[in-house]
Amino acid sequence: MKKPTLFLSYAHEDCKLVEDYYGRLSEEGFSPWMDSRDLLPGEKWEPRIRRAVRDSDFFLAFLSPRSVQKRGVLQKEIRWALDRWTERLEEDIYLIPVRLESCEVPEPLRGFQWVDLGDADGWSRLLRALRDGSERWTSREKAAAEEIRIVATSKKVEETAKAPVPYSIELDYPSFRGEPDQALREVNARIDGFVTESLQSFRKLAAPWMPQFRGWFSELESWISLSYRIHLLTSQLISIEFMESSYGAGAAHGMHRTVAFNYALRPAVELCLTDIFEDNSGFLDHIATYCLEDLLRQAGWGDEANSSQTLEPEDTIRDGAAPRPENYQTFTLTARSLVIIFREYQVGSYAWGIRRVEIPWHNLTHFLRKGSPLHGHLFKQDLLEK
Repeated sequence: MKKPTLFLSYAHEDCKLVEDYYGRLSEEGFSPWMDSRDLLPGEKWEPRIRRAVRDSDFFLAFLSPRSVQKRGVLQKEIRWALDRWTERLEEDIYLIPVRLESCEVPEPLRGFQWVDLGDADGWSRLLRALRDGSERWTSREKAAAEEIRIVATSKKVEETAKAPVPYSIELDYPSFRGEPDQALREVNARIDGFVTESLQSFRKLAAPWMPQFRGWFSELESWISLSYRIHLLTSQLISIEFMESSYGAGAAHGMHRTVAFNYALRPAVELCLTDIFEDNSGFLDHIATYCLEDLLRQAGWGDEANSSQTLEPEDTIRDGAAPRPENYQTFTLTARSLVIIFREYQVGSYAWGIRRVEIPWHNLTHFLRKGSPLHGHLFKQDLLEK
């Protein structure tokens, strides 16, 4: 059985304390990850740490009076984890604030129950949360595997070059087999095409004859990484999200994008929002209103507690979330919600990153297209009602 993976986030002043817990967690049957132990010499720290956050089953934010007063890597890791948490089910345990010493829990983490390792039962409560959380998603995956006859396996493309232009490629993507066989072959072909396009576009960007690699730029490394998350996998529907990060030598910063594929399988049809919702029902206006309110809340507009913080421009948010089809092309499906994904720069600055808004299905019941796979198979009545 796969060991649950844990990302350990901490301030470097607390490194020795956290390394002790790294060993104890390993002894308890978990697979912890922390940069002081697992980041290899020569690795670019930001993409490697971001990938570790993305791939972890749990995120442990170790807090102390030293860490909560600092700005920097810890806060960035917490933002990545909060983005990852939005992809989870409501009952999932994923992000756990862990107080090494008595301190104030940062505002973004106050909605999560924390554990004090200084308490007599603190360690046992942490282990219980990790084991209970592991059992929840293991049971869910087992039940899903028994319900459907589709198996997903990972495929990888790894490539490096040191000369004439250094670059690295690390692509991870799924392949499906089972029933319905023809539909899954078509889905696999679509995914293979997407991966090949990303691969070749990057190789062209990193080609030694391109203008950016004249002079000292030729000594800088370019890289691309691709990972995925399967949000929904049933005998009728597949929803996959691909997260791509890349950096071109000489650029001011890396770039990130999310690509989603949503398929009905009987027969294989790639879905867009107009396939899910009734025509002329006003669904796009409804979705856009929900997204706008949520994005403004995420940016801190109307929140007195955040009044002193730098807010994303309201006009940018309103334009990027306006009810236009091009603003709502990227989305994923889960058993409980429709998740709208806004690309970098669409609703804010680069630093604000990719934004997600999760809309519960019960909020969209009246707009669903009757007879569609989503209406007839996925959403049982108890999921559509509050």
